[in-house]
Amino acid sequence: MMQMNLRCNKSNDFFDMVITMMTLHEIYHTVRLKVLDEMIRVLKKDVRILVIDYHPSNLIFPKGWIHKTVIYFFETMAGPEHFKNFQDFMATNGIPGIVEDRNIDVEKSKIVSGGNLGMFVLRITENFSRTVFSSIETVAKNYMAYQLPL
Repeated sequence: MMQMNLRCNKSNDFFDMVITMMTLHEIYHTVRLKVLDEMIRVLKKDVRILVIDYHPSNLIFPKGWIHKTVIYFFETMAGPEHFKNFQDFMATNGIPGIVEDRNIDVEKSKIVSGGNLGMFVLRITENFSRTVFSSIETVAKNYMAYQLPL
């Protein structure tokens, strides 16, 4: 079992922007939320998070369906744990599903790749708690990391 350290070694309010691309769909749901919390912790006030990841939406035929077939092929080939996390991410509405009920606004969004990818600019609202979440380390210790094929 590999331990995951979800705590960034930077102080609170350190970065002007956080960017994550094609990452959140790979992570187990509860860890995914803690990763987002850590991104928020290290952000300066009144700045943004740019997130690019898969998006569950109405697909544009034929481009969207072709891209979806290719995406599902590669997500399946990445292994059962990876594919399970991908399916959960899509079933819980992707990025909009993660940010709902978390005092995070989707300031701008653009859906591309025939409806398969979403680009989101997230803004943290004033009500969001910017404290360090003590449970991050507990979740990381109890979470079994991915076993990457050699």
